[in-house]
Amino acid sequence: MSYCEDCGCKVYSGKCTNCNEELFILEQYDELAGTEFELPYPDEDSEFMKKVRQQENQLKNQ
Repeated sequence: MSYCEDCGCKVYSGKCTNCNEELFILEQYDELAGTEFELPYPDEDSEFMKKVRQQENQLKNQ
């Protein structure tokens, strides 16, 4: 088990659950797709998706 160097939270699949919270939330959207709990995907221009793209870029640059 590894921990984030920035905040100390657990790191799963190379992502901190705290610093990359939006990525974990987006994974929940994908996991719920096709079930009775499916949620509409966030709008691409939303602040949420902007944060997702920013976090994805940060992970690529690490």
